[in-house]
This record gives sequence, C-alpha cells and structure tokens, in this order.
Amino acid sequence: MVMLTKKVLFELPEVLLEPKVVKDFFPQEMFDRVKKTVIDTGIGTDEAQFHTMLARWESSIEFDSDIEEHCVKRTREIFNDNTLLKAYFFVVRYQYKDNCIPHLWEHTDQNGTQTTIDITVENTADWDIIVEGERFKQESNNAIVFCGQQHIHSRPPYPTTDPEKYVTVLFLHFTQPDHWIQKEKYGIHKYGKDGDVRFFNRNRYLAMPDAPVNQPVCACHDYSGTLNLYNEIVGNAFDVLPEIVDMSILDKIELAPGIIKYKIAKESARVLKGLIQNSMFKQWQPAEVLKENNKPGINYDARNCFNYFIDDKQLYCHPQDPIRRVAESFKIGLDAIVEDFRGRYSIVPLISHHTVLLRYEAGNKFHNHIDDHPKFPRIVSISVFLNDDYDGGELEFKEFNLKIKPVAGEIVVFSSGFPYMHQVHPITTGIRYAVVKWYQYR
Repeated sequence: MVMLTKKVLFELPEVLLEPKVVKDFFPQEMFDRVKKTVIDTGIGTDEAQFHTMLARWESSIEFDSDIEEHCVKRTREIFNDNTLLKAYFFVVRYQYKDNCIPHLWEHTDQNGTQTTIDITVENTADWDIIVEGERFKQESNNAIVFCGQQHIHSRPPYPTTDPEKYVTVLFLHFTQPDHWIQKEKYGIHKYGKDGDVRFFNRNRYLAMPDAPVNQPVCACHDYSGTLNLYNEIVGNAFDVLPEIVDMSILDKIELAPGIIKYKIAKESARVLKGLIQNSMFKQWQPAEVLKENNKPGINYDARNCFNYFIDDKQLYCHPQDPIRRVAESFKIGLDAIVEDFRGRYSIVPLISHHTVLLRYEAGNKFHNHIDDHPKFPRIVSISVFLNDDYDGGELEFKEFNLKIKPVAGEIVVFSSGFPYMHQVHPITTGIRYAVVKWYQYR
C-alpha cells in the first residue's frame, strides 16, 4: 500500500493527551449571566448566521471582564499551563430548521484551537459529542475539554426532528503565545488547512461533510475548497499506485446454508466510508427497482434509498482520487472474499461488472426481494456494512428467520436466487452506508 503524507506546516505541542469533562465550569451566578449574554447575541434568530450544512446558528461573543478573567484562570488550571492566551470565543445553537438536520462530521479544527473548552449552555435535544472515539453527555454548565486542532471530534446522528429542541454550546479557545493565531494576522491563509492535513495523515481520507441528500448547502461549506486539498496532498503522485484499503479476511462464520458473514478490520470500513463520503457529495441518486414492465424506475414503496454505480471507468481516474481508491479496494478485497465463498460451495469462477455504493437515510428501506432476475442474472451477492452508528437498517432473510444487525467491517455473502429473499429494514435514526456487489457466471 502506498502511503502518501502531507507535511504539516505548523507543529503543535500536545497539551492534553485525552479529552475529559469539567463539571460546573462557572459559578451559578456567573453562569446565569453567561446565558443572558448568549441570548443577547441573537443566537437562534435571524440576528445570527445560520449554516444549512450544519443546521446551526453561530455568533462571536464577548463577556464582562470578570467572566473573561474566570475563563482564562480556569483554562490555565485545567491545562496546567499559565502561558495560555485567549484566541477567540464563539457560541452556536444546533437546531432542526427548514428540513436542515444538525450534522457534525469527524474532523480536526483549522483555527486557533490548540485548547478547546466546549461548555453546554442548554441541551434540550439531548445530543452528545464524540471526541477521539469517546462519547460525552453534554450537560448544562459542564465543559468537554480537548484540543480541537489535534483531537478528532464529531457528533452522533441528531436524535430528533422537533424544531423546538436544540443544543446551545459556548466554545472558548486558547493557545500558547507562539501559536500562529497570536502572531500572524493572516495566518489562517498559511496554516489554516493544517487541521485537514493532520486528519488525512491519520485517517487516509479528508474530513468532509456528507449531509442528508435533500439538505441545502451553504457556500461556506461547499466542497470545492476542501476537494482542492486533494491536489495539494496527492496531486504530484500521478505515477504512484493507488493507496488501497486492506480488506483481508479476519474471521468468517456460516450463518445459514449459503449465507456466510466475513469480517474485515473495522478501521478499514471506516476509511472506506470516509473515501465514499469524499467521492459522493451531491452525486447520490435515488435507487431504482425493476417495475412491472421490467424497466428500471423509482418506486419508493418498494425501495427508498440512494445509490451510485462504480465500474471500470473509475480505474482510469487519478491514482489517489478517492473514487478510484474505493473502486480498486473493493475490486481486490471483494473478489478475494467471493473466491473464498466460491470454494466453500464449489461454484465455478464468477465475474462482476460493477459495485454499488448505498446510502439509507432516516425512513429509507428496501422491501423483500431476490437479487437474481432474467434481465440481470446473478449468482452470488455481497452486502458490506461500513458503519453502525444508526438505528434500524437490519438485513433480514425471511426464509431463514435470520435478521442481521449491521456491524461496521462485516460483510454478508449469500446466494442471489430463491430462497434467499431479503430486505433492509427502515432506518429510524442516522445514515446507513453500505456497498453491494453481484457476481455472475463468466
């Protein structure tokens, strides 16, 4: 596997090894004044800026001098560093609005977030935050403490569509005196993408949003700027072989005759999902089914989800293009898994012409069906689970009384014909990412 890395321009000393919770960040009387100041910013109203991709309002904020002094003192105590200086403060409110669903993807920050104090002002939506894989409850006046430029953070699927519920969070950011934000007025233009570079070097894909398909996108979160970073990172590696994701078989179990569940590394599934998100922004298409006239068409009663077909065309893209890395990784990894399955059941050699990327949003499903069809003959089917941070979406084989709860990194291989009728149950919360591939006789 080719490992391409981009040099980070501004190195940061690690000032906190692990994220943690600090309870009662403010004394109660002071917290009441903080809340009033937050309200006075107009957060949650048209007085503040609303980002459709994130479904959140945000505003800068200034406090009385005694509150500012308290913030500096507590932060220096928490990080055990008396040199820390204020970088900037701001407040946000996440809220379901105009069909925009609050959404925070995995990322590391770009700005002066050497230290991050994430203080919950209100959380009527009961929405958590995830930092370095650990999930934290957001409770009033409690702070989640971490290093935004170095610690990967995100949020799980938003738990409600009630527009009256929301999460209001105050962010306090501090840095050491030699940080670029304290010294260089235009440092963001020079060092501002270091957070993306750090994320890529750790994860092998870029931190990009993948909001619900029908959600509008504000210009400030458009993909173009971030996609250009791929050119910066790998643009000079045209003659280098693509960086392939390892899909080696770690384990397998026969769930029923003709149905085997394989397991690859969960981290590999995570990278594949990230690469798909990098590739697919605004390219998802409504999935079709064969209708009564044997012609493909949309039937939301039967199948309600989104898909995208990849085939040999993607193998001619730039070697480090995320869609080519996805195509080659699945071709190599799934062909090997099918070879193992074929040997188990003495099936003659098989071929596959394309791979289908799938995205199921809340309410999406696929009714009972069989993959094999005279128009599209199929012998072996594969279903790859890329994530499991959602509710619903079980894969069920009716004739075998078998219901499989998706787990990231697990791959179900089965016969495409009768009696292998199967369905995908509706998603209740979150987004289900999967991949399917069908094999036929040569």
